[in-house]
Amino acid sequence: MAGCLFFYAWQHFECIQLRYEVEQLQAQEAQANELNEQLHLQVATLRSPSRVDAIARGQLGLTVPVPGQIAPVSYTPNDGVLAQASVNADAPQQ
Repeated sequence: MAGCLFFYAWQHFECIQLRYEVEQLQAQEAQANELNEQLHLQVATLRSPSRVDAIARGQLGLTVPVPGQIAPVSYTPNDGVLAQASVNADAPQQ
């Protein structure tokens, strides 16, 4: 009888402990979700085209290109080899 009572008390105590852990993890998840939202807003703000334009003009001194300043380049992906690997027979293989 004492063993059953001890087992019940132990299970009840473990259940209470697990509830506290679950509540703590839920609070941490809520904080993480809030931080995630704040970071998404910060990224959106930093990527704002008007902000980028203001930095380009103000800090970097960039201006709108004048006609004739930009020359279009025709590019086709099959014009050349991007990378070529050579195998050395004496080198150890990994």
